[in-house]
Amino acid sequence: MINLFLIVSAVIGAVLILIILFQKTEGGSLGLGTQTSLTGGMTANKSSFSGMTKITYALGFGFLFWCLFMGAVITKQYSSSTDLEETQDEIVIDDSIEEQIPEVPNQ
Repeated sequence: MINLFLIVSAVIGAVLILIILFQKTEGGSLGLGTQTSLTGGMTANKSSFSGMTKITYALGFGFLFWCLFMGAVITKQYSSSTDLEETQDEIVIDDSIEEQIPEVPNQ
């Protein structure tokens, strides 16, 4: 089951990286997508929240929640039991040790 979680995480991460790399840069950065045209350039109207940006946000938050979910499931699956009643049944008390304990003197 852990292998499935890791594979899904790797796929979501790879898709998220590819979507980020394919986005067009929006001014001031030194990315590969800096292209100017004769009609556009620095004065062109740019949509600050395009469809690709929405997909990136959705995948980013999806990846975050997937990692939190995966951590919770794995922690619950592999955590040690803290049920005291089960632990009580496992403890063996040796009655012969009571004879070796000295008594506290009364004053």
